[in-house]
Order: sequence, then C-alpha cells, then structure tokens
Amino acid sequence: MTISNRFAWVTGQRLWCLKNRKFCNWKSSVPLAVIVACVFASVTLSSLDVFAQSNDKGIGVFPDKSFLQPQIKFKKVKVGATEREITEVRDGEARKTLDEGFQDASDWLNRTSFQMENVSGKSIVYLKVNVLFPETKASGSLMAYALTFGSRPGSKFQSGDPFLFKPNDSLDVALGPKYSDMTRFIGARTSIESIHHIQLEVSFIVFDDGAAWSAGSFMRQDPTNPDRYIPVEQTVSKARP
Repeated sequence: MTISNRFAWVTGQRLWCLKNRKFCNWKSSVPLAVIVACVFASVTLSSLDVFAQSNDKGIGVFPDKSFLQPQIKFKKVKVGATEREITEVRDGEARKTLDEGFQDASDWLNRTSFQMENVSGKSIVYLKVNVLFPETKASGSLMAYALTFGSRPGSKFQSGDPFLFKPNDSLDVALGPKYSDMTRFIGARTSIESIHHIQLEVSFIVFDDGAAWSAGSFMRQDPTNPDRYIPVEQTVSKARP
C-alpha cells in the first residue's frame, strides 16, 4: 500500500491516518519531508493517470452494412497537422486498426478534418455525412451531426450550392467552420469538451443519373414525390403490369 493511500496530510509530528480516521503519532526514521514529497508525487501521478484516461480521443468509421458496397472511402483524418488512423469495416471485419487513443486538448474537434474519395464510379450531386457521437448514448439516443453537400434534385426542402463530386476525386472536409454550430448541437445534451470519440458515417448519396444510395442499398426517386426515395426493387415491381 502506498503512503498516499494511508495519509492525507502531515501536521508537525502527527499524521492524519485514513485507515483509523484520527491523528496518529509518527514514529519512523523516515524524515517527514520525504513523506510529504512521496504523498505529493503519488497524488500528482494519480491525477495525471486519470486525466490521461479521460483525455484519450478516438476517430472511427461507423461499422454498419453500408461498407459492404462502399461508395465513399474515408482516406485519412487529421487533428491539426497530425494524421490519425481510422477504422474501416469491410465484409464484416475491420481491415484497419483503430487508433487506440491519442492525447489532445478539449477543443480537438475544432481542428479535426478528414478526406473522402469517391469510389462509386459515378458523379455525386448530393452527399450527406454524419458525425456520430457514441458517448451520447449514455444519456439517450445517439446524436448525429449532419454535414451536407449539394442538394437533392427536385426537393422542396433542401437546397445548397452546386456540387459535383466526380469519380476518383478527393474531398477535404474540416470541422472547424462547423464547430460553433456543433457546440450548440451537442450542448442540448452535454458539453463539446466532454466528447472524446466520433465516428464518421456516409448517410445518403444522390448521383447525377438520379440514382441514390444509403446503407448499402441503391434507390430511385419516387416519381410522385421527389423528396422520397424508394429501393430499386420496389421501383422495378411498380413498373410491372
């Protein structure tokens, strides 16, 4: 048992003993100054150890079936100038090892960026990527902050700047410009400083030929409702007499 587990402080030749919860006479050849130094060092190291554990950060890719037919590849992520590893799930197993945790300040998301590559073979005119906060599941449903690019063709509700993400092109996305809004979003449940882990998820894609993709399935726009997309199988069955 370490000294710091027994004693909280030293007063003259008497020590406050946590075990007996009273002052005890100190009878030892070890100088009190050494005891004080040991107590201080032990407490300090314990505090640093707790801080290190709570300050670990991590970035991953949401592991769902959408990666059985990936249309977008997350090539790399950075926090500041430092590149970090991410996890990608392919065919039900991880092909890349998750960065086991890295140390950074509480505003790390303000300096986080990632790069995506269009591996679909088609041009993309609308893209929605979710930044997931798995730690929020402790207090309710999983919170997801949406990053959108472009607009859904014919939609009454969504409009954005013209966007064309060509095959094999890469797109760099920085979270810094969205940090204030993200802080307000997370603030409904917790503080942004308490977030240590995020996951990236490709939520929805619309291609320039009108097809759409989400969670591993291809879809088509409902001809009666441009804001609704239906699975390709349903579109084919509707066309049959």
